[in-house]
Amino acid sequence: MKNQGEKSTIKDCTFARTVPFFLAAETGEKQGSSSHGAFWVEPNEVQSRYASAHCYTHTSCVVSENVNRNLVVLVSLMDDRIPFAGESLGILAISGYLQAQKRAVVRMFDMQLSSVDEVIEYIKTNRPGMLGFSVKHNSLNQLLDLYSRMDDRIPHSQRPVLVVGNTLPGYIDETLLRKLLPDSVIGLGEGEVCMGDMFDFVQGTRHLSDVRNIAYLDAGTLIRRPIVAMNKTEYALPDRSLSKMFYERGGLIYSERSRGCPWGSCTFCPREHEPMRNPKNNRPGRLRRGPSWRVRDTETVIEDLKQLQNLGIKNVRFADEDFIGPGLPGIQSAQEFAKAVLNQCLRIHFDVIARVDSVFNDHDDKKTRIARKQMWSELVEAGLVKVALGVETFSPNQLKRYGKGVTIKETIEAIRILKRDLQLEIEVGFISVDVMSTLDDIQDTLFGLRQHESDLYASTAFKEMRVYHNTPYLRLVRAAEREFQRTLLGPLNINTLEYAVERYLNDDVDILARHLRQWNGRAYELFYLLRIYTNTSSQAHRLSAANESVHHCLPQLIEDWRRLELQVLLESISTLQKRSEGFKEKEFQIDRLVKRYEVHRYERVRGLAALLDNELRSFDSPLAPLKRDVMSYLERAERYITALPDHCCNNLGCQE
Repeated sequence: MKNQGEKSTIKDCTFARTVPFFLAAETGEKQGSSSHGAFWVEPNEVQSRYASAHCYTHTSCVVSENVNRNLVVLVSLMDDRIPFAGESLGILAISGYLQAQKRAVVRMFDMQLSSVDEVIEYIKTNRPGMLGFSVKHNSLNQLLDLYSRMDDRIPHSQRPVLVVGNTLPGYIDETLLRKLLPDSVIGLGEGEVCMGDMFDFVQGTRHLSDVRNIAYLDAGTLIRRPIVAMNKTEYALPDRSLSKMFYERGGLIYSERSRGCPWGSCTFCPREHEPMRNPKNNRPGRLRRGPSWRVRDTETVIEDLKQLQNLGIKNVRFADEDFIGPGLPGIQSAQEFAKAVLNQCLRIHFDVIARVDSVFNDHDDKKTRIARKQMWSELVEAGLVKVALGVETFSPNQLKRYGKGVTIKETIEAIRILKRDLQLEIEVGFISVDVMSTLDDIQDTLFGLRQHESDLYASTAFKEMRVYHNTPYLRLVRAAEREFQRTLLGPLNINTLEYAVERYLNDDVDILARHLRQWNGRAYELFYLLRIYTNTSSQAHRLSAANESVHHCLPQLIEDWRRLELQVLLESISTLQKRSEGFKEKEFQIDRLVKRYEVHRYERVRGLAALLDNELRSFDSPLAPLKRDVMSYLERAERYITALPDHCCNNLGCQE
């Protein structure tokens, strides 16, 4: 999604079907502060009009008389930037909990599969007592669209109690309640606690002031209730009523073995990991750093995998922030899981996410090192096929700024163990460019990628850090702005919780980042879809069944694409380091270089288009979305390339 009105603040915006959610620093942000004041804006006529026209008229949470109090509707909203990807584990977990613990009747909608009209019609016809929205980053537009349509079509006497949760609402609870959704309840912390207590409230067995993990308005006063974490014995099996549909369409299927992060100190991470049982941490919006990792009972996890296997699902991705967990207890817990999978004869392949030091930790004693090595072998035997490894950088300076808590040596060893010793597929996550990068920082990472053959496993070589609200990294940038008397960040987008990066501290990095950002933007949708087609086993199987030629072509195209990106980055850095010309001359040289590489990329995608034209005959083929995005990219690229000077299209001079 492209945000409209990028120069304006929220005060200048009108709320329509698409909303530009930008807040400028002068609207109340306290630099270095972690308060919710960063999201506060003064009322204006536009927002007042929106509130009166599109919001419920009362500010208290009231249960309507003409609703089915046992019926709960859960809706997972969609990130505008991401095409069809996979199921939303959050609403599956909440639905399973409500059915198991509260005997509620639950109907789930995922906006990747359903339309807005379908959701509104179901609510209007069945009159649920409670409606829960799962609002991910970049899905606020969809929430307001659904909300306004519900207001237009459903009488007040038939409206459900509205609960809005997931990552985004917890950070902007006051803005949502005072400006956009005054009669709603905002879910904080784990959704099962909030929704379970809210179900009791709808039944009339619990007062709103006794509901945990929520924020709401009471006669204009913002109330934030204590946030508590679940005990592992409280977890229920996820509701798998949508899983088969997602799997058959090639989407990712998620499970979880743990919650939280064993490290919790990465400076760029907006998550709040410090244990929530600490009373000092009850107020959302304050910076809670530190480890908070809780593992579920292995029995429950195995039962969930059995559910999936019975549905014919053979590939699962674990959504855990770190699958292994801290130290020897984490290793032993993972070994227990692997042995249980083997004992139950489950035939499911699974992917996991891991920290570098979960694979190789230089601080391990002999006993722990042996156990760690054995654990990974047992996981492979149990069905592990892929590991997403959070490397982020090969630059010592960036590692320090990022607060990763690992060394370059540990990173290299982890990649070697996974790829060479265990023969696993890996995907390496990188943040190669941050606001305070130097060319040397970026070059260190790119050389590391190439030297250790990680360029073939990296999701992308050029990845800009997203500067999220309320993070230690934001404070580092604010300190640099004061020291160098430069404005580096623009307004806060409350739809994503990201600050716009207006410029980089280093002038040469600024030139590089702006041109590579445009390079990525011209083909973002296509590259993302190519990764979906090649990253998931279910998609690969459907692709192979649809067309064997295309199935074999795509991985090579992805590899070529990644190599091109690495080449253009390295050559751009080399050009910037050698030249001592002024700003305009450097701009010209990098612009010309990137345009030459665009011709290379265009030629490769045009080869795929020719193959699709020859092989694809049915509009119902699983390849139809791929063909659509290929043609869309080629149209954009052709317009761009036809405007290039002749010297960009001839004598390309790129090293293959």
